[in-house]
Amino acid sequence: MKRTITLFMGLFLSAFAFGQTDVLLERWTFANDNLTDTLVEYASDLNLEATMGTMGGTSAISMKNGASTMAAQAQGWDNGMNNKAWRIVLNSTGYENIKLSSKQQSGGSDAGPRDFKVQVKIGDAGTWTDISAGNYEVANDWTTGALTNKQLPAICNNQPLVYIRWVLRSNFDINGNTLTSLGKTKIDDILVTGDVATGISEISPDIARVYPNPSVGNLHIESKNLIQRLEILNNNGMKVSEIQVNNFNCLLQTELSAGLYNLVIYFDDQHLPVCKRIVIE
Repeated sequence: MKRTITLFMGLFLSAFAFGQTDVLLERWTFANDNLTDTLVEYASDLNLEATMGTMGGTSAISMKNGASTMAAQAQGWDNGMNNKAWRIVLNSTGYENIKLSSKQQSGGSDAGPRDFKVQVKIGDAGTWTDISAGNYEVANDWTTGALTNKQLPAICNNQPLVYIRWVLRSNFDINGNTLTSLGKTKIDDILVTGDVATGISEISPDIARVYPNPSVGNLHIESKNLIQRLEILNNNGMKVSEIQVNNFNCLLQTELSAGLYNLVIYFDDQHLPVCKRIVIE
């Protein structure tokens, strides 16, 4: 990966204010009858590329009637204990106290899986970890398997790559029989929220400006606060560059390879660092 960076600095002053807490980071409600609904419906600035899906070898996802509008449905959950799961990806940089909500339904004439648990994994190299009180059952309704503001562990705080999954914890269907490949289950109304983390907050136009974004490599960074340094992290959270600034605005010229990055802007001790998802084309 190329890492050549040139920095041009100047002065910029305007009025800014800090952001908010209890932020909706991701949401899927599957409002439409098409597979584009597997793309995130609402996302914070760091999660615009988020998707949901399955893992472990289930069938393809289809869209069926949900808790309110539509829902994602899949079959092929047989022999899936500790392996087959619904899965989403989250960038929680700048946030803590992450909470998860969702609704699930299994059953009907093709009885689906009954027993699930929520697990998280940090980065591609992490291991799946059970969350506290994360075991639950699903039935042929939208209430038995509903999770509301389920607290995720502290390891999920302020991380560029968090995997969350709803994984089978048995091979039984809702009737207590062995799951078959025809068993169906649905998921709907997935929401992930978080609080602005102590010591870092996600960037917003009220704090600083980074533009254009996406960019071919030239980024303008402006703030009323004195910028001391910049860090660029790749999509796996690895630091690829660190630049000293000591000014209020700068033109950052990069030769980074095309992709997604996190730009962390550090000020003095009186101001929280901020983070911005940037796209290099």
